[in-house]
Amino acid sequence: MNYENEIKSILAKRGIVGEDAIQKFLNPSIDNLHDPFLLNSMDKAVARIEEAINLRQTILIYGDYDADGICSVSILFLYLKSRGVEPIVFIPNRHTDGYGLNEETIEMLSEKYFPDLFITVDTGISAKKEVDLLNELGIDCIVTDHHEPPAELPDCIVVDPKIQGQKYPFNGLSGAGVVFKLVCALGGTENALQYLDICAISTVGDIVPLVDENRIITAYGLNLINAKTCRPSLAYLKKVLKLETLTSTDISFKIVPRLNASGRMDSCLKCFHFLVSDAPSELQEIFNSIEQDNNERLRQTNDSVVEIEKSLEKCDIEKNPVIVVRQDELNLGIIGIVASRLCATYSRPVFVFAKAEDGNLKCSVRSIEGINVFEILDKHRDLMEDIGGHSLAGGLTIKPEYFQELVDIVQNEVKQIVQNISLPENDEFDLEISEKHLNLKFAEALNALEPFGFANPKPTLMLKSNELDYVNMKSFRHYKILTPQKKEIISFFGNKFVPYFHSSCHKKVLMQIDVDTFMGKTKVKAITRKISAENYTL
Repeated sequence: MNYENEIKSILAKRGIVGEDAIQKFLNPSIDNLHDPFLLNSMDKAVARIEEAINLRQTILIYGDYDADGICSVSILFLYLKSRGVEPIVFIPNRHTDGYGLNEETIEMLSEKYFPDLFITVDTGISAKKEVDLLNELGIDCIVTDHHEPPAELPDCIVVDPKIQGQKYPFNGLSGAGVVFKLVCALGGTENALQYLDICAISTVGDIVPLVDENRIITAYGLNLINAKTCRPSLAYLKKVLKLETLTSTDISFKIVPRLNASGRMDSCLKCFHFLVSDAPSELQEIFNSIEQDNNERLRQTNDSVVEIEKSLEKCDIEKNPVIVVRQDELNLGIIGIVASRLCATYSRPVFVFAKAEDGNLKCSVRSIEGINVFEILDKHRDLMEDIGGHSLAGGLTIKPEYFQELVDIVQNEVKQIVQNISLPENDEFDLEISEKHLNLKFAEALNALEPFGFANPKPTLMLKSNELDYVNMKSFRHYKILTPQKKEIISFFGNKFVPYFHSSCHKKVLMQIDVDTFMGKTKVKAITRKISAENYTL
């Protein structure tokens, strides 16, 4: 059984219909990458970089401190190095330099390095006054970014697929995706393909939609990572993390958090050096430092989320559609992770504020489908010192005296939006199945939809039955649901749903299934996402 109809049903629910569209989706091809010169100002960016290379001018790459920024810097650095250039790399320290460009840092870099050409990657689209300073200093600037552009762009060469009025047909690239297109324009697509492994990490990690070019980038990038000739740094990661075949899920939960951790807890420059290194002893030393940062990040995040969730128990979050947390002492490096965790748990937009050293409040924002937080914030730039991001995530800086005014505005505007949409209850599914689908062949068939990520999530399957039973696992909080044919569905932390199984009511189990390989044995693994019952209240 090839489960072709089931795959087509899932794709149709995601808006992919017709044989051509289906085949294009299931078989991503490099031939379907778009012409990089369709991006506005790409020709000007290429001409200026070629001039800098030919004249042996000093090039400085300025990136963001998250995984996307690190990958963006790494790709451009490696390409320019292949052209005989040794570019200067600067990635700001979140704790001492702040987010994005700032005038103080520009003055320091200009005095220290005397760059002729300043290239931003994954940042810069909102840096008009900073680019004005570069112009005053006589330093040419190229901004490459993928964030939402403000009304007034920086006065320099700008390459950003989200700028309106251009012929480029896809605006969902990551920051590293834009750099990849820049390298395609500079050296040709065939030459640029060698960087798709790094680009795939940023594409999955920055939660951009895994459709169109992003699906091609990620699919080919994963092939590179899983090849025997894998880049030394990624081969080392696979080895130390015991990943024989790396998937998009591994990137999301095992690679990207580690790349982000150092930028949150210390300096992410070490992650850049790790990615571009090919020396075994150096890789080991840097990874050990990254792992220390990651462990500390986990500890602080877990402690903070537990404390915040306790405080939320006292609040009626149904009255306000936005969760706002302000903890002045919270580590600025983890406010984004805390916001992400709360957003996933409560299916609400989340704003997490903490105080910076200069007394201003820094905030990380995460949102849900249907509520574009950037559009809301962009209308009220006058209240903020700085703002950046896109529809589902962003960051801002604000003076404490404007905090409550901004919160009230956001709550009121989101209330207006949610009158016309339903906040998600996390009970949507892609396909209704029977227990016969709980087999290895069906799980393998679903892998044709890989790579999974934002806009192409792992399918959620729904099984209905009134004949389900359960058996306890080692912890009383975990158990296995048993179908009439004794197929198993694992339920972690599902002990509160046990009463359903003592009733004859119709149970509805939402789950995801995977291919699980352990000790050389491969089998299907089904894990619940939600359990409910008709006409039954716990």
